[in-house]
Amino acid sequence: MLYAISIYFLAGTMFARVGRMLLLDNTVVYEIYNFCLIAPDGTVSYPTLWFGGVLVTITILTLFGFWLSFCSKFKLQKRLAVCSIVLIVGYYVAYGLCLYFIFNDCNDVNTLNLDDARMFSPLLVLILNIIIFFVVRRK
Repeated sequence: MLYAISIYFLAGTMFARVGRMLLLDNTVVYEIYNFCLIAPDGTVSYPTLWFGGVLVTITILTLFGFWLSFCSKFKLQKRLAVCSIVLIVGYYVAYGLCLYFIFNDCNDVNTLNLDDARMFSPLLVLILNIIIFFVVRRK
């Protein structure tokens, strides 16, 4: 059941907007998606394929772990859970570093608006993977 919830949140996050960059007067500079940054006129400004690639990799690992749960391969399930945890932490680190390097020259950018709940779905998946790790570790 934990695997199914993880897959649901990862699939929903993959193509959803995960944030917006705003100016001082609250006009949108960029909408942030996992595969690109989109300007207000609809043009793709920066491709960020590694965000989406990491989420696709985590989704594949989670699907594989779900399949392994039927085969009783507990040792491999633990390893997949640890890999997913490391990748999710890496996703947030890469997200922060990328936005820092893209927007450190923009003096007029005021805030990063993370009002989209999908930005925090990988964090929920991180918690679910930690729970999966401890449940599988007992077996």
